[in-house]
Formats: sequence, structure tokens, C-alpha cells
Amino acid sequence: MSGAIAETRDGPVQGHHNGRCYYFGGIPFAGTTAGPNRFRPPQPVEPWTELRSAVYPGPVVNQNPTRFEPFLGPDPQPQSEDGLNLSVWTPGADGAKRPVYVWIHGGAYISGSGSFPLYDGSSFAANGGIVCVGINYRLGERGYLHLAHLDDGYAGSGNNGLRDQIAALEWVRDNIAAFGGDPDQVTVGGQSAGGGAITGLLMMPQAKGLFHRAIIQSISLMSFRDEAQAEATTETFLEAAGVPDVPALERAPMETLLAAQRTTLRAKPPWEKAQFQPMVDGAVLTKDVLPACRDGDMMDIPVMVGITSEEWKPFQFFMNDEDVPRTEASLTAFFDALVGDGADVAAAYRKMTGKGEPESLFQAAMSDWRWRHPNMRFQALLCGRQDVYAYEFTWTSPTNDGRLGAGHCVELPFCFHNMATPSTPYLIGDAAPPGLADAMHQAWCGFIRDGAPADRETWPPYDTERRATMMFGAECEIENNPSRDRRLYWEDRF
Repeated sequence: MSGAIAETRDGPVQGHHNGRCYYFGGIPFAGTTAGPNRFRPPQPVEPWTELRSAVYPGPVVNQNPTRFEPFLGPDPQPQSEDGLNLSVWTPGADGAKRPVYVWIHGGAYISGSGSFPLYDGSSFAANGGIVCVGINYRLGERGYLHLAHLDDGYAGSGNNGLRDQIAALEWVRDNIAAFGGDPDQVTVGGQSAGGGAITGLLMMPQAKGLFHRAIIQSISLMSFRDEAQAEATTETFLEAAGVPDVPALERAPMETLLAAQRTTLRAKPPWEKAQFQPMVDGAVLTKDVLPACRDGDMMDIPVMVGITSEEWKPFQFFMNDEDVPRTEASLTAFFDALVGDGADVAAAYRKMTGKGEPESLFQAAMSDWRWRHPNMRFQALLCGRQDVYAYEFTWTSPTNDGRLGAGHCVELPFCFHNMATPSTPYLIGDAAPPGLADAMHQAWCGFIRDGAPADRETWPPYDTERRATMMFGAECEIENNPSRDRRLYWEDRF
């Protein structure tokens, strides 16, 4: 059983070899979040002395089905309020000091898990000699419901998801050496909500020293909630749940919470800021993302950050058909309400993209307003203080009659080099270019090992003069100052 048994601080665990690497699953890094712990900081694990089986993933945090299930497929694991556990993929639990990659899953802060098959870390272990860790954290109201204004004993509850992630990183610091990992060489990575969470971790004093590099994929808006927004969500949620106070919330059946979550989410359209996400509360986070960048409050570590070219496309599946702008008048009206000058947006995007139909202009403008522009601002603010590596994923998926395009999540099978999972038929089909997966996975492994995805000639660090960006598509090559006109269009307005 050499390499399949590890001694953690809480007790011994036994994994197994999956044919490519050793796998350990369902290892708790914090205690149950049921009852009085539902909205409290993560609690310590109850230790054990007997050898604990860790051959299967643990339960995932309770959640509603994801809106992305048509593209990703369902999560096969059972759900539980005792879901703060993690998975480890390693070449061997042998005491070697290998680089570590901690994956923080996406899912709009309301769904997902670290053990989801698409995030299987076997390729990182087998191809890169890397110890990969996938974590769970509290979602929805248990992760992000702000309650401090109702009871100051719940200060920080609006950021419980981040506090869970800190607990998982502390577990990595204290235990990963037993799995063949180096606690002084940890990279955190995350996509969508996972990437957004990393921007919070980058400014949290509690996270300092727990990780040393960061990979941030496809963050939207680059902005957290303020207290007023968080309090409004709490009011909507409590009304939907039909409970008068926090103790009643702690006793409520999980079905009640998940139903109230669904009602709360329907109160706002999908293009607005998420109701359940980190917040600037003064207890856990003191600033929003871009002000923290401007003030130099982010960790001075190497960062790789990027987007897909057509981020918005999957989200259009969640819109009511009658709300999709398909005429000039409806396109103008939509952006009148969103940014104030819809006619100018329509005219500018017709000129910049060469497209004519309003629906295509809508998709391009939404991808830029919500993803491209905020990410380029983030890159520009960080690059003066630390190494930043920018990328854009351009390959277009043929699934769903091509309507998914180079959309949100399409890059995930490629960077994990997981081209045959239950998700991939929905997400990328069966004819994706294998060379693209090789190139992306190699870049991710290089960054995790060395703090750079390639040598500086092949992939130079980002700066505000050249704006070198790796374009991952049928060909993978550096482009300088990509989408300059689209970047400047939004810079002139915000």
C-alpha cells in the first residue's frame, strides 16, 4: 500500500491508485455546518484514530441543480451539511516536496464541488508531477447570507465561503507534506466564482503565506457586493423562507433554504450582480477588488488571468426568449437601461465587430462589459507590481448547434486535460483539438511549478504598453494589445 496511506493532523487516511496517480477523497478539513454552525465560521474537525477510508469523494455541499447542467452534466455525489471536505490527487504520499495546485470550483457561488469529474486532478499529478487538491466550500445563503445587521454575533457570515476556503488552505499548509506536496509552493486556481473568490483571498491578511501563485479564470464584473446590496438579498431571502430570525434559519429544513434560494435568485435578471457572493463587510473584506488593486493591497505574487472570447453565450440560455434583444429597438432599450446609451453601444459594436444582427451585437457587448473590460482593468492594475500573465481562449465549441461558442466554461476540459469526462460531450463535443489541451495543460503546469507558464520570450509578462496575451485556439500564439478598440470603448465610459 506504499503511497496510498497518509497521516493527517486529524488521523490516518487510505486512498487508492486510480491507474494514473493516487487518489484520496472525502477528507474533512472542517466540521459539520449543520444547525448552530450553519452561518458560523468553519469549525474544527473531530479527530479519528483508526485508518479512515478515503477512496471515494465525500458528499458535496447542499445545492440546487446548476443552471449549467445542460453543458456540464449533473454532479453525481450525494449532498450533506457535512460537506466541507476535499480530494487529493498525487504521484505518491511519499514525503517528496512537489508543487501543489488547490482548485476552487466555480458555480456562481451557488453550485459546484471540488470533486466534480471535470475537475479530476489526475492529469496534473501524472503529467506534471503536481499534487492537486479540490475543495468544497459553503454555497448560497450558507456561504454568503449577510446576517451581521440582524445579530452582530454573525459578523462575517456574508463571507463564510471565503472563510471555508481559508480553512482548506490551512489544512493544505498543515497536511499536504504527507501527500507528497510542498506547503511552500502552493498555487490557487479557480474559474468564474472560484476565480472571484481568489481575488478576495488575495487581499485577506488571513490568507497571507497560504499560497504563492494564483490562476484566475473568467471572473465577471470584478466587483463584490456592498452592505446595502447584501442586506437587500437577506430581506428577500428571509421573506421567501418564511422565517422571522436567524435562529429559525438555523432550524429550517434544507429544502426550505434551497427553495428560498431559488426564489431569491429569480428576483434579479442573470446579467446583474449575483445575490450570493462575497461582500465588502468590514469584517472579512474591507475593500472591493479594483480599489484594492489600485491601493496595492493584493498579495505580490505571480498571477495568470484570462477569459474566453464569448463568455456571455451560455448565459443567454437562461434568459426568457422574449428578453433576448433581436431588434435594433430592443437592443438599444436593453443597453439604455444597463449603461445609459444603447444607441451608441449598438453603433460602436456594429463597427468594431463587423456584425449586423442585434443578437450578435448583444452577445459581444455583454461579453466585453461583464468580462473582457473588467479583466483587462485588473491585469493593468496588477502588472505594475507583480508578474501577470494574460490569456484568452478562442476555440469555439460545436455543441448546441454552435450556440455555446467560445463561451464560459468551455476552456475547462483543456486546462485540466480532461477530454473524456461526463461533461465533455455537452461542453466540447467529440472532435476538440488535442493539441490545444496539450498546450493549455502544459502552460498551467508550468505556472504551477515555476510561476511562469512558459519562458519569457514565448509568453512575456503583461504590461500596459505591449499587453501581450496568449490566444488559445486552433493556433496558440501571443497577440499584442488584443481587442484594443473594444477595451478603449469601455475604458472611456468607466
